[in-house]
Amino acid sequence: MLYGNGENAGSIVCNTIDSINKEGLFSPQVRQAGEDLRKVLNERYEDRKNHPEKYLGEDSLFEEFFVLSKGEADDEMLQGLQQFMLTLQLAANGNQLVTIRWLMSHVYGDPAILAGVRAEVEELLAKKACGIRDLKLDDLLSLNLTNACITEAVRLHSDIPSKLTLRSAEIPMEFGGYKIPQGATIFLYADAVHKDEKYFPDAAAFCPHRYTDPKVFNQKMMDREFVTFGHGRKRCTGELHARSQISALLASFVMRFDMDLVTSAEGNKIPEDHDGPFVFDTANTLKLVNLRPRAGDVSGSKTAVPSVATAALSGLRQPPSASSGSCPFSGLFGSKS
Repeated sequence: MLYGNGENAGSIVCNTIDSINKEGLFSPQVRQAGEDLRKVLNERYEDRKNHPEKYLGEDSLFEEFFVLSKGEADDEMLQGLQQFMLTLQLAANGNQLVTIRWLMSHVYGDPAILAGVRAEVEELLAKKACGIRDLKLDDLLSLNLTNACITEAVRLHSDIPSKLTLRSAEIPMEFGGYKIPQGATIFLYADAVHKDEKYFPDAAAFCPHRYTDPKVFNQKMMDREFVTFGHGRKRCTGELHARSQISALLASFVMRFDMDLVTSAEGNKIPEDHDGPFVFDTANTLKLVNLRPRAGDVSGSKTAVPSVATAALSGLRQPPSASSGSCPFSGLFGSKS
């Protein structure tokens, strides 16, 4: 989508992700990736000029740039493209990296949720009579439980830098008895909302069923109870793209593999997330080990897991109430809080 048929672009992306994960955003490897990317983009731009027939019909950001520049981009324009591509890559991959790690850990750490996601994906593939690679954007976004798992993962483990959203007051206002002058910087701390029991009962638990009812989810968005992707004209423009990518990745893994979650916390629980901007210390303590082909029965139970998976998929289980203080799946598998 970004690089089109750019040679080696895929390996540059992978190396960059690995460097961010191991050494942080400003590691020497990330800087080197920028230089590698510049070289690749320059070479492929020249190739597009000399062999345009190879790229006819390609739907990529690179091809769009080539068309708009009419094949006459100078060094400054090409440098701008490289910087834009790298910034876009780092922003997308840095955020998705930590989200995927938490998401996969939660899903594989709960047999009921894992079974529910698998049942949902299997139903869609059977309906479409195709493989995961053939699914379109709308198909991936229609995976109700899968996308609910993504929503719950970013609620518990917001990848907003420092979990803060900053805005400037455009007009003087008053909020909660406090007067806010025009031009003042306003901080929204995501965890103050996302982990408030008033809005998310049993807030520390991973309970994707909070969002499987579209009406409930839409109401939470309207009431600004879920703020990871922002709201209004500043809302994240890449949300749907990120959801489709992560849904496709999760679907591919759960349909093919079993894994075991290992954490450093007592009782092998998933630890509370205290990571800051581009710091993945807590996330890096999560390990999915013993990768193996998927077995026919993920839990060892012949009846309990399928029944809960069906309930999770169809939306029959009720979300936790303020009084119950338990995840909808805890009756069979225990709360993951």
